[in-house]
Amino acid sequence: MLITVLYFAQIRLAAGCASENLEVPPGTSVAALLVLLSARHAGLQDHLRVVLCSRNEVWVPRSAQVSAGDRIGVMPPVGGG
Repeated sequence: MLITVLYFAQIRLAAGCASENLEVPPGTSVAALLVLLSARHAGLQDHLRVVLCSRNEVWVPRSAQVSAGDRIGVMPPVGGG
């Protein structure tokens, strides 16, 4: 199934692109997607332990399943104060 991955902030720099379309197997979780992304982009390996993920602009846990057509956002943790 085809999904779109969107990269933000320093994650975008580490991936070397702002977004990409990926074909993933049905039943893929966000956690499994992050493993796949780490294998595709060596620069992401140090970042993926702490990233936040969204599915169609809603924050999701790593256990969430992705579906065909989903837009998965990958961004660094955000601090404020």
